[in-house]
Amino acid sequence: MAIGSAGGPVVQHGCLRRSAPMTEGTPLRPAVVYESAGPRPGAVHPTHRAIAPSDPVHMRQCLSRFATGVTIVATREPDGRFVGLTANSFNSLSLDPPLILWSLAVNASSLEVFKGQRFFSVSVLSVEQVDIARRFATRLPDRFHEVAVHEGLDGIPLIDGALAWFECERRTQVLQGDHWLFVGEVKRCASADGSPLIFRHGEFAVADSLHRPIAAPGAAEPSDVDPLEPEGFEPGDQPFYEEYLPFLLARAGHQVAGGFHRQLRRHDLSMLSWRVLAALSSRDDWTIGELCAASLAKQPTISKLIDRLVQQGRVARRGDPSDARRVRLSLTPKGHAAMSPVLQDAAAFNLSLLADYPPEELTSLKRLLRDMITRYPPA
Repeated sequence: MAIGSAGGPVVQHGCLRRSAPMTEGTPLRPAVVYESAGPRPGAVHPTHRAIAPSDPVHMRQCLSRFATGVTIVATREPDGRFVGLTANSFNSLSLDPPLILWSLAVNASSLEVFKGQRFFSVSVLSVEQVDIARRFATRLPDRFHEVAVHEGLDGIPLIDGALAWFECERRTQVLQGDHWLFVGEVKRCASADGSPLIFRHGEFAVADSLHRPIAAPGAAEPSDVDPLEPEGFEPGDQPFYEEYLPFLLARAGHQVAGGFHRQLRRHDLSMLSWRVLAALSSRDDWTIGELCAASLAKQPTISKLIDRLVQQGRVARRGDPSDARRVRLSLTPKGHAAMSPVLQDAAAFNLSLLADYPPEELTSLKRLLRDMITRYPPA
């Protein structure tokens, strides 16, 4: 669905359109007045005013209560011109195989372009990109003018600064009612931190995060649990070892890092060497004490490791101008070259860890951990 232009968009099945006043309908059955139950005693429940959706305005009004994300769906014409539109009809369809779907109105000006192209992209917009959402909802001849993009598969445009990107190959397209449904197979996808832009009641908005209990071991997956009645233990119901924070942090770190340990073996690096070299690759002029804190190791162990790295030509020592008793440590060009593929593997591994978690939860977790590190310095 595309977002309409003048007067501000409003949600419709498959499209965002300008809203009109809701018309009153004839109830299909007698209104029921609440006696004692319900949030407002004496009020008529809205379902007892329900009418058939023969009036598109009434249908749009009801659909506008459903909040959606906001995306830019785009493709590239054979002559190289980018074509894109604002859409909130994007949905996940399948994980195996990875399929998504979206819809476009039969009277959309770009319909034939999307029907004729093999690849298309979906960029999920952040709250900072409301201007882009509005721009791509207009009838501007070149919506991509001065919009930062990078190219994906087959040259399809991906919006810079978005929260997620899906590069898709069109699998099927079918006409249903007044919309064409497009099903795409996701060939590549990526995500970034941030807050999503949402659309509801005909307006763009910001989503507030709700904190839900984590499901108990062996409980149903979140998709199988009623979101209003989450299953799981209440605080204090679990064994002490499942409540003790230092144990949980250590256990999580051990299990999460296990997969990357195997990758380090391919680079002939131990975990301690990785921690030290990763720290050194971030900036120059480390002291031994700083490396001890960053790598969670004692000074004699770090000193011996630095001696080996210096002999290998990966690390250089130099005197500290402010204190002749100390040395400063930095990676050599050889060290940086050796660390480049390791850091690439680490970045890919980090993305794989983050893929299944909402960005706002990850941001909160990182902030909490950094605060703990600052608040509780090593003894």
